[in-house]
Amino acid sequence: MASFFFMYFAIIAPTIAFGGLLSETTGNQIGVIESMVGSCVVGVVFALFSGQPLSILGPTGPIVLFEGLVYRVATLVLHISGFGI
Repeated sequence: MASFFFMYFAIIAPTIAFGGLLSETTGNQIGVIESMVGSCVVGVVFALFSGQPLSILGPTGPIVLFEGLVYRVATLVLHISGFGI
């Protein structure tokens, strides 16, 4: 039971922190709720198909930077091409 609570809080804290940062980076397009749902889905799928429940489930710093850069490039391309967001 202790390992369950440890994993719960070890996953939920960074997900909330990086989800907030991600919402600032992407203009509230992706936020805490999307990060939590993504972590939940990845955790369940990984646990079912890998035979072990341990993985990096939530967003990390490099992932947040990558998604922020992809968002900026996409908005720039859409803005230049005339589609706009």
